[in-house]
Amino acid sequence: MKKFVRLNRSGFTLIEVIVVAAIIAILAGILVPMIFSQVEESRTSKAKGDVKTIQTAFQMFRRDVGKWPYYTQFNADGTFVTCSLLHTGAAADLPALSAGFDNSNPAQTIPIIDQLASNKFGYNATMWKGPYLPDSSLDPWGKSYVINSGNLDSNPPEVVWIMSAGPDGVIQTPAQAKELCTTVAVAPDPPTPISPCDDIGIRLN
Repeated sequence: MKKFVRLNRSGFTLIEVIVVAAIIAILAGILVPMIFSQVEESRTSKAKGDVKTIQTAFQMFRRDVGKWPYYTQFNADGTFVTCSLLHTGAAADLPALSAGFDNSNPAQTIPIIDQLASNKFGYNATMWKGPYLPDSSLDPWGKSYVINSGNLDSNPPEVVWIMSAGPDGVIQTPAQAKELCTTVAVAPDPPTPISPCDDIGIRLN
């Protein structure tokens, strides 16, 4: 006669379920911020690499052509027109701009790809050896990189930035600043709260 062993197949107790859920919640509380932090660090590293790439493209263009890439018109009488702001992407992708980044005149706010990826504005064809920048990417947060190009040939020389607005989509560093801002006031009345700036940029000169 066969004997059968009865197996105890009772489910988890309520206490066991609560303990498991608590452990999962604790692990999620630890891991999720770490993952988001690593993603943000990766984006910041990419933006730093991108502004350096744009800087190199500008320098190569100037070496070849003898001019900075911000001319938009060459006239027969020797006069010319330049742009005040260069940007990657489209005009709709521009971040909120700080003082000195002038996009008030759409005719002087030019996609950088028209200067560095194609010879749209008629630089000397034997000297222009581009493309110097194969594409015109947005920063990792979906905004344009911007260059306050109106300062390129200023006399005396003024600061020119290649800038990403960072995670908040707002450029807080004034174009005339010699260094990236580190903090910014976020309220007009005292006591004035201070918030860290998250701009990412590199000086062209």
